[in-house]
Amino acid sequence: MELDTSTEGGLVNDIITSIMTPGYTATGVIQAMFYAFYALFATLTIMVIITGGNPHVIALLLLSVCLFIAIRWFLAELDNIKRQNGETTKDRDASAISTSFKKKSKKTSKKGKKQAKK
Repeated sequence: MELDTSTEGGLVNDIITSIMTPGYTATGVIQAMFYAFYALFATLTIMVIITGGNPHVIALLLLSVCLFIAIRWFLAELDNIKRQNGETTKDRDASAISTSFKKKSKKTSKKGKKQAKK
């Protein structure tokens, strides 16, 4: 049974696909996490208003905002590393291809010279 990932089925389909696909493909899970954080921010903001500025609720709100910012930063760094690895892999592949092509052309030219001498 194959999963059809070509169609866009929304957030739920994205989450299910990321669970069933090996490796790091968590775009749907990350979106769901962001929505959960937004709901947490709204809930804690309402609680701050209802409780009249309870320091414990304010502390929870600040902690959740700091955690959200830290997670966003970490995901951005993961994307930067992934992009850098992709560029270095492409550079490495291109240099390997050109090096192997040069080696083959040198071998071919050496064989041609040997055959010309005979």
